[in-house]
Amino acid sequence: MQKSWRASYQRYLKLLSLTWQKRQDIRAYIGILLSLSAISFFGAFALRPTLITIGELVSQIKTQKETLAQLDQKVQNLQTASTNFNKVKSDLGLVDQAMPASPKPDAFLRQIEALAAQEGVAVQDTNIEKIILKGEQKSNPPTFKITFTTDGEYINTVSFLHKLVSLRRELTWDSLTLGAKAGADEGGRPISLTISGQLVFVP
Repeated sequence: MQKSWRASYQRYLKLLSLTWQKRQDIRAYIGILLSLSAISFFGAFALRPTLITIGELVSQIKTQKETLAQLDQKVQNLQTASTNFNKVKSDLGLVDQAMPASPKPDAFLRQIEALAAQEGVAVQDTNIEKIILKGEQKSNPPTFKITFTTDGEYINTVSFLHKLVSLRRELTWDSLTLGAKAGADEGGRPISLTISGQLVFVP
């Protein structure tokens, strides 16, 4: 049985060898198949790093495109903000006058004195409460109290009062006292005006 198996195997090898020698086309096909198999086998190991690198580059390009799109959007937003800022830039000084970053009581008093001189009344007394110039403020928004008194003719005092309301620095009024000044000449009838209020600033 064993000899029969070996004999059959030898005949098969001999037949295969004869076929291989006689059939050039089979040799060519098998050579091509073996070459393709070898190329595929070794090519997989050779191309794998390259394919991984290509994949990483594609991912990086995608990320960079997204980042570039975000930067373009930010640039567009900055351009819009710059355009809007240029439109209102000339008004920023008025905003600072109406609501300055520091208390600036002296600037407000100069406005009062200039207005009083323009309307023919005299500022007699001024009183400003203690102000925290730097550090944490007690109120929100921070304010400080100011009180001042003027003397003048009735018509002038009324005109001063009307123009006081239109000052850029807004005064939140607490009280207003209007009365005849004691001992005044009856012909002129000077009027005493006392105003007390709060001034706001935004640090």
